[in-house]
Amino acid sequence: TADEKQKYLKSYWTDPNQDLISKAVIPNLSLEKIAALAGILFDKLHGRVCSIDGIYKTNGIQKESAEASEIFVLQNPSDDEANDRHHTYQEEMELLNCVREGRFEDIEAVSRRMKNKVGKVAQNPLNQERTIAICSVTLVTRAAIEGGVPPVLAYQVSDLYINRIDQCQNIREIQNCYRENIYLFTHMVMDEQRKKQTSGYVENCKNYIHKNYQQNITVESAAGFLGISSSYLSRLFKRQTGQTVKNYLMAYRVEQAKNLLKYSDATLTQISDYVCFYSQSHFGSVFRKYTGMTPRQFREKYKQIKQ
Repeated sequence: TADEKQKYLKSYWTDPNQDLISKAVIPNLSLEKIAALAGILFDKLHGRVCSIDGIYKTNGIQKESAEASEIFVLQNPSDDEANDRHHTYQEEMELLNCVREGRFEDIEAVSRRMKNKVGKVAQNPLNQERTIAICSVTLVTRAAIEGGVPPVLAYQVSDLYINRIDQCQNIREIQNCYRENIYLFTHMVMDEQRKKQTSGYVENCKNYIHKNYQQNITVESAAGFLGISSSYLSRLFKRQTGQTVKNYLMAYRVEQAKNLLKYSDATLTQISDYVCFYSQSHFGSVFRKYTGMTPRQFREKYKQIKQ
């Protein structure tokens, strides 16, 4: 019947309206599809339907061998067919590297190139898209962790998006959801890299102070050494340490002065000059601010007596 013919075409052909002998349709056919084609031709010639099992039986073909042929075809597609159906390994790696390296400016172009280049993993189109999306989230999560996103945070985001994908009602919602996930993870990696860079500036500024505290240090000289603006260094240092560059410098000089007061016989003037306070009175006022006592009082209390 017409319904049975349509069922044949729907079950075994990608497009029931396409020319059956077109090269675009039959680059590589399994035995079952060939049998289906034979059944359709038989119907055309004789006006009645012949089942696939009947074709197998008439031609002495065991069903097991037909199934084995189908497996062989699935495992050994032609190179052209595989390339048409799937994105390449290199394209997948490029996408994951964009996430791993926080290359937000490249992610759109790479995603566009890979769009619709996936294998068939489910018969139902919605389930197909949902499965691909969940796999994508899983892979991108690992790439984000490798890029520096804390694992606990990455897994929380992953769980959130997998649950959202599971609740999507159509293909467009699913695609938008996992595309958003890719962009978010790429942005998170980029932020982590920026944090590391800014933390590096602060640590390098501290090291600069530790090595040069005996000289006249300013925010401008420290920023010049780091190759950034003084205003940026000031904001960055304050945000990450809770104190200004100048306060950190003064506190470090006081710590060095405390050691000299405890373990050396240098005079207060000599210590003041050594740690680069511009006068003894300035040394005294700053020291008192950070310790609650004058340099002399500190020495009298903590001076180590030589045996």
